[in-house]
Amino acid sequence: MALRIVRILLRFIQAAFLVGIFSGLANIPELVETLRAEGPINWPTVCWKIIAVTGPICPCVVMVLVIQAIIKYSKREIANSYKPWLADPQWAAKHIRLSNRSTVVTLLTIAFCYVSIAIPLAIATEKRPIQIFVAVVGVFFLLFCRVFWANRKWNRSELLMANCPGVIGGPFSGAAILHQTFPEGTSFECCLKCEHTERSTSNQGTESSQRTSTVWSSTIYINKSLGNDPTKTEIPFTFAIPYDSPETSTLAKDSPDTYVWKLNINEKDNHRAMGASFVVPIFRTSESRRDFQIDDDLIAPFLEEVHVPTVLERFRMKQVTNENCEEEFSFRVWDTTVFGTILGFIPVMIGGIIAAFWFIPRWPVAAFVSFLPAVFLAIFSYVIIEMLFWKSILVIEPDRIRFESGIAGFRRRGATARDADTIIECKVDYRKQNGEWWCLLLLPTPPAGEDFEGDSIKAAMPVKILKQLNGRAEAEAVQAWLAQQLGVTANKTELTVN
Repeated sequence: MALRIVRILLRFIQAAFLVGIFSGLANIPELVETLRAEGPINWPTVCWKIIAVTGPICPCVVMVLVIQAIIKYSKREIANSYKPWLADPQWAAKHIRLSNRSTVVTLLTIAFCYVSIAIPLAIATEKRPIQIFVAVVGVFFLLFCRVFWANRKWNRSELLMANCPGVIGGPFSGAAILHQTFPEGTSFECCLKCEHTERSTSNQGTESSQRTSTVWSSTIYINKSLGNDPTKTEIPFTFAIPYDSPETSTLAKDSPDTYVWKLNINEKDNHRAMGASFVVPIFRTSESRRDFQIDDDLIAPFLEEVHVPTVLERFRMKQVTNENCEEEFSFRVWDTTVFGTILGFIPVMIGGIIAAFWFIPRWPVAAFVSFLPAVFLAIFSYVIIEMLFWKSILVIEPDRIRFESGIAGFRRRGATARDADTIIECKVDYRKQNGEWWCLLLLPTPPAGEDFEGDSIKAAMPVKILKQLNGRAEAEAVQAWLAQQLGVTANKTELTVN
């Protein structure tokens, strides 16, 4: 009932926007009269007349189409309120098809608004700052079009679901179909994640904000595809979804918080394309089980094998024997590509900040303009410092392990017993846009004859000995190898919902 009332209100709002469209059309005769006037054309005056026509029409047309799409989707939800995964015809068919159509329409709409509103406004005002701003917006729009062009083939991908919906406390399996070919052995990153968007309003009701975070994700790496079709690549996947996970949000649920499940497919370590992203249905059904366990043998033949020496080489691992005949391991965080890219961007950020204060006389405005470059500069600087100065060192003694970890000057040092009570644990460190970074934590125990009481209680806190591992499989492989080298215990990994 509430959803039907909302639809009626949306129809009234839609009618109001239609009035706005007609108000813009009413200004066309005045524009034509200005263009037909004798003598040279006064372009600023003509541009104001153009804005009087396109200013109301463009945003009103966009809003009418958006509201129509919302109404159309809400009708499907009302008809399938008991099985909301049937609201989307592609979900019901277990076959999701991506398309470039909506993106092309969006880009053409933005381009039309830019040409018919932004450019005439820049000409009509005859003010240099506005003209520069409009030109910068145009450059960013062209860059966005370039990103879309690089990702156009991924946006034609398809998803075949073996089960619909994906079951909370059960499996979600299927295959992604990419309409392009890749060299044999190419690894693909398949990430299933749940995004939580939390909306809040101030006590006065005048201000609202929203924050999106990833509450759960799982990533697998596939380097063997299904089928032999030379024109496409089929990537299988299967995930076990935790029993305490939230369901996909629907319009029928009156809640300020929304949960969206996405399956992202991309070429591993490919930073040029955004990959394919599917919004998938994940719901609780009669098949949900708290003790559900996935059969790993189903997907194991397609998984990328983790080659531990290659992973350790990425972390600049050194294994040496020191002057005391003790075995010593050291690890660093390093990525040559990222380091070079950031070094290229830092001068641009610094230049942007200097230019803002140099060309803008009012310092509050200059500070506002330079805020975003300053934030990126701080982030880039931290990444550079971490790459250059973060280090982890493990020294093996007969009955204990000395450790040192952190950024130079702030490294934590200590020791732990070398026995089965000392544990190396895998943990999700950071959830990226596609995938996760995992870390290895050392859980110290007191060496023989020592304790962690009083001022030494900090010594018992976990210490991060390795980070930025790509995915659970890579983290667990390095965990097992390192536990064997150190003579300690590798703890079982548990995936939980945040």
